[in-house]
Amino acid sequence: MQIPDFNTAVLEETVLTLLNQELMRRGDQIRQRGALEQFQKEALEGLAGKGRAYWKE
Repeated sequence: MQIPDFNTAVLEETVLTLLNQELMRRGDQIRQRGALEQFQKEALEGLAGKGRAYWKE
């Protein structure tokens, strides 16, 4: 049984679209993780600065 070229093209387009969506989703997750890590780092640095200022008083 052979698959007509049209069905093959539709299937290929669907698979490529799904793959592209997954890659974009993973890229978004990586960016979000990086932003969260930066936010946490800045928050910890801010708290550390407040702690040092408190102990200097």
